[in-house]
Amino acid sequence: MKKTAVFLLTFLLLASCKTREPWDVVVLGDSFFGRSVIAEQYADFIAEDLGVEVNLHKKAVNGQEPEKLLANLRSDEELRQLIRDAEVVVFDFSPGWSNSAELKYLVGTCKGDDNQDCLREAFESAKADWTEMTDLFAELTAGKVALIHTFTFGDWPYEGYYKDKLTPEQRTVMLGYFHEFQSFQESDALARGMIVHHIFPPEIDDPPSAEYFQADGLHLSDEGSLVVSTLMRNAGYKTTWTYLIWGTALQSLGANFPEEYAAHIEEEMGVEIEIVNYAGGSKESSFLKTLASKQDLIDAVRRAKLMTFDWNPSSTDSAERKFLNGECGGTDNQDCLREDYAQAQKDWLAVLNRVIEIRGGDTTGMRQIVMGNWPYMIHYPNIAAEQRSVLVAHFMEMASFLMSEAGARGIETVQVFPGKYFDNPPPEDWVYGVGLTEEGDKVIVEVLMEIEFFK
Repeated sequence: MKKTAVFLLTFLLLASCKTREPWDVVVLGDSFFGRSVIAEQYADFIAEDLGVEVNLHKKAVNGQEPEKLLANLRSDEELRQLIRDAEVVVFDFSPGWSNSAELKYLVGTCKGDDNQDCLREAFESAKADWTEMTDLFAELTAGKVALIHTFTFGDWPYEGYYKDKLTPEQRTVMLGYFHEFQSFQESDALARGMIVHHIFPPEIDDPPSAEYFQADGLHLSDEGSLVVSTLMRNAGYKTTWTYLIWGTALQSLGANFPEEYAAHIEEEMGVEIEIVNYAGGSKESSFLKTLASKQDLIDAVRRAKLMTFDWNPSSTDSAERKFLNGECGGTDNQDCLREDYAQAQKDWLAVLNRVIEIRGGDTTGMRQIVMGNWPYMIHYPNIAAEQRSVLVAHFMEMASFLMSEAGARGIETVQVFPGKYFDNPPPEDWVYGVGLTEEGDKVIVEVLMEIEFFK
């Protein structure tokens, strides 16, 4: 018998909390589910708490290692369709990934000066399998609202599997890889927006009671299963979406439209919204450095279900001042404008492409905000009409570039403001300075809500 699962992921896909249609629950993995009643208990909780009929599809296979489950996810179309149709998908990533390598280590054939080469290779292979597996679940459940639970374990699987057969040194080495892989999984799960629980909770995990296990000391009893299913139940049935905001102060300085937009999404999609706001006016070159160094931002980019962002026009402020002072260069006094806008385009593409790369190519939920030329009336109220015309022409060319590049990547653009007000002054009660009034916020929210979320 192989060790039981060390991680449990539950994808809870809420098509709508208002519907009372039957819920399909698909359970995948190994004997962690196959030889316990976790799935049955959790299905009963869903039926009791939500008043829905639950169809349980228990596909867990005793002894199934991760690579076999991954192969099925790649090619078993019947299984893939079950996942597409399911409201709930539960699967565990079995620590069977280390079984073969651990056996070689214990008999001294693992290779390397420290007899650990095969353990390192198995670790890297398991990371790749985990990443592809979770990517496949994201692909198959795309277009649904997903609540994801991940469960980490204490050391008890090793106690149950190896009993007293390990020397202290062997136990330390093997648990080292086990802990490192758990840390990777937990970090990756959090970055994907999953909820992480620990099995067993700290108050009962040192060590867990024998009543939580069957006679083999490894598989969970009804009592142990109840701990796990109750953890899932207590997390509730409403998922939390991250709404990431980055760009200029348009989205932070007195602006209420992000909060209003979030409230509308909560009501329409039946979710809770966590707003993460990085909008503050940093230029793209600076933001790109932050993307490379700030892990909290990287994680937010990866897990965000919603994202609004805008380009910072201050990137060309210096060139505009030179132009107005007649110091821009060229026969038309516009060389510095052309140079700065060309650089701004490169910087913008670098940021946009990096964000999309972090998200694995997924642009769902990304909304670009592009301002019209009305700020020029406010920034430069006293310049000559000809000068304003030149500045606006360069700016509108940039706006066209932004919308074209976003569209090519499947990203919707929201114009501030839409229609005739994109290149004409908006009503006075929509703006104050370069910020938005309450009425202006409402206009932006209305446009955002017209965009279909899942396509």
